[in-house]
Amino acid sequence: MPFDRLSKPLLPALLAVESGVDLRRHAWYRSNLHEPVLRSMAVERPGRCRRDPRTGALIIEQMTVQQYFASLGVADLFDPRDPGCLASMQYRSVNALGFFGYQFGEAALVSLGVYRPRRVRVDHQGRGIDVDCLYSGAVPASCWAAGRRAGLQRVEGQLIWATDVNTWAGTFTGRHGIWTYEDCMSPASQELLVRQLLERNLCALEEVLAAAGATLDESLRRRGADLSGVLAGAHLCGPAAVAEYLLGGVAARDELGTTLEEYVARFAEHEVPPVHLRGRTSGDGLLDDERWVV
Repeated sequence: MPFDRLSKPLLPALLAVESGVDLRRHAWYRSNLHEPVLRSMAVERPGRCRRDPRTGALIIEQMTVQQYFASLGVADLFDPRDPGCLASMQYRSVNALGFFGYQFGEAALVSLGVYRPRRVRVDHQGRGIDVDCLYSGAVPASCWAAGRRAGLQRVEGQLIWATDVNTWAGTFTGRHGIWTYEDCMSPASQELLVRQLLERNLCALEEVLAAAGATLDESLRRRGADLSGVLAGAHLCGPAAVAEYLLGGVAARDELGTTLEEYVARFAEHEVPPVHLRGRTSGDGLLDDERWVV
C-alpha cells in the first residue's frame, strides 16, 4: 500500500494507548472527571503498583478520571478548558509498573544504550556475584507475593536482581543528551527513542526469522499481518515473541494480560515512520541510510 494513501500514523496511535491518555477524549475526560468510569491499576504512588499479597497479582480498581490521572502522575497537568494539555500529559504519564510515556522501561533503554542499571552484589550458590538490578516482565507475578519487591531471577539465561517495578535506580549514559530521568520526559527525546526502538525491534525480528529459515514478508503474509501491527506487537512483548507468533506459535501476553495478537490487529494498516536498517552510525547514534517502510 503506498505510503501517501495511509491516514493513520503508528506512533501517535501507539502513544495514546501506551500512555493511557488519548488526545481525542478531552471532552469525555472533562465530563467524567469525578465519575467512577475507569478501571485501572491501583498504586501507592505513580510508578509503584499495589499487589495482592497472596498472589502478587496487580490490583485493579474502579476510579474517577481525576483519580486515574493522579495514578499516572499527571493530574496537575489536566486543564478542563484546554484540550492541548493532553499532549504533555502523554509523555509524562507513568504507569503502576514505572513505565513512562511510550511505556519505556529500564530494559528498553538499556538496549538503546541510554540507561545503565544499578549493579548489586548478591549471594548465589555460596558466593557473591554482581548482577544488574532492573525490572523484567518475564518474572511471574507470583514472585511478588507476600510483599516481596526484589529477588534473584534468571531471565533469558542471565541472572538479574529483578524488581517488581521499574525503579530507575541506575544511571543515564548521556546518549542523545539524556543524563537524567527528567530528561526522558522530553517529547523530542521520546520520539527519538521510540524510532530507535522500532528499528532495533525490526532488525531483531528479521534476524530471528532468518535463523528459522523465514523472511519477514512471507511470515507476514502467512499470518495475515502487516508491518505496523507486528512493530506494535514487538513494542508490547518484544521481537522474539513476535517471531514465535509469526512462525505459528501462540500469542504472548504482557503483564496486564494484553495479547500480542490484539496489538497486531489493533495497529494494522498504520503509517510506519522512517527506520534505519543499515549504514554507518553517525555521530548522533542514528544510521545514515534511511528508508520508509509501509
